[in-house]
Amino acid sequence: MEHGRDTSKNVDVAWTHVKNAEKHGTTTTRKGEPYVQEIIVRQSELKRWTRCRRASYLQYTEGWSKPSEDSDVRGVGTHFHGLMAEYYGDVEPDENIKYNPDDVQTSQVMFDTYVSEMEETGMDAGQETVFVEERMFTAPIQVAGDTFYRVSCQVDHLYRDTAIVGEPLIGQDHKTSASFFNTADNDFQLMVYAVVLHDNGYPVEYMEHNIVKRNKRTGRAKPPYTQRNRIRITSEALDWWAGYLHTMCHEHFKAHEISTSVRSPQLYPVPDNTCSWGCDFVDVCGMVDEGEDYESVLINEYQKEGAFGG
Repeated sequence: MEHGRDTSKNVDVAWTHVKNAEKHGTTTTRKGEPYVQEIIVRQSELKRWTRCRRASYLQYTEGWSKPSEDSDVRGVGTHFHGLMAEYYGDVEPDENIKYNPDDVQTSQVMFDTYVSEMEETGMDAGQETVFVEERMFTAPIQVAGDTFYRVSCQVDHLYRDTAIVGEPLIGQDHKTSASFFNTADNDFQLMVYAVVLHDNGYPVEYMEHNIVKRNKRTGRAKPPYTQRNRIRITSEALDWWAGYLHTMCHEHFKAHEISTSVRSPQLYPVPDNTCSWGCDFVDVCGMVDEGEDYESVLINEYQKEGAFGG
């Protein structure tokens, strides 16, 4: 199926898939062939870019983040995703990852009640898992003569639902949340995932959020603990989102080519009432505008994990 874009036009080199590189500026070239630069950008970075270019640049391009008590200790969400990967795909957990014991306990309780709910309600009846926790990339998106973007994402679960007529492919993203929420038909993450899956030969007809309540299941907590929000992936929506990704990658590349620092007008902020609780850079954002020494604050109060962190 053609979705409104030619992903091979002007590409006259043999592409080397970058499965392990999660950084900007990755190059792939072969002897006797033109120089090609391939830039890997995560879906989460582009989503952050649409929300606030300044915050995205500080976090993803320059690699700044707020330090945690122990940067090597993962939380409830990561541990729960590992349990789900083992449950649906027999993927062995990474024993090298350290977790906070309280988070592990909460995650395990959530998982146990999730499995019980699946068995009682039959929500998984007819599911045939295709894969779990797979890192995937879009087809190359040309942003300059010798430069291409590839958008990456990690799909939690892809399955075929044999209980539905036609046995459609469905992409699933697990979410742990304090409460259930509604999913928009044009949800950014799910639609980008759908484009990536189609580019890799998995024509999903639906994407869904698999929401599991994040709590310790006290006496006050009442089922259900799981909610699935499914959206239909039409060819028209897929075409539009593929074009949107192309436009966004062009703008992202252009802004990075022009900008020499976070003070660039291309890296404008989008302040609103969520900044005080939803952005790690609220302390330095005003300093950037006022021409103050924000870099000293970053050096002293933040940690840098690596520029162009993907």
